[in-house]
Amino acid sequence: MHADEETFTDEGCVRFQKRSRRPSELVPDLDGVSTARGSGWVRRNIHMDKMSYSRAEVLAAGNGPPERGPICHECGARIPVFEDISEAAERRVRQCIRENRPVMAMIELKEATGCSPAWAKLWVQHSAGPKSVRKTTPCPHCGRPLRTSLAKQCRFCWRDWHDEDSVGQL
Repeated sequence: MHADEETFTDEGCVRFQKRSRRPSELVPDLDGVSTARGSGWVRRNIHMDKMSYSRAEVLAAGNGPPERGPICHECGARIPVFEDISEAAERRVRQCIRENRPVMAMIELKEATGCSPAWAKLWVQHSAGPKSVRKTTPCPHCGRPLRTSLAKQCRFCWRDWHDEDSVGQL
């Protein structure tokens, strides 16, 4: 693996790597797994243990939520992984995402995989991989996590410390 890459793993099955800004090429990694390189993100299959969906499984699943795939730690949804998507189709979808055309990306993905609109939306929203766990600062009064690191009031104990001289409760 190269020094400028970050690796995110979910359940030890699918690894997402940030690609470096080099022309596209197929580069074998030290662990024997080849990965296409270029700008953006790439999904590398290490061992699938049936994390991905074949076209027949996608069609049979219908509109229900995916039951397999990496979990997004921000929204809790499973992100479908498609076995039968061609490199050209994935390239077209990712190009639409880069051009900020998510609806066109969803249409391209639906045509390429046969997935439902809900699955296409999930995949397009998480095309860079599952979002990692974000640590936020705890409330100084109750210790529970605040929504953001800049929050000045707690949604659990309702304390407000915008004015540091007078800490109040909403």
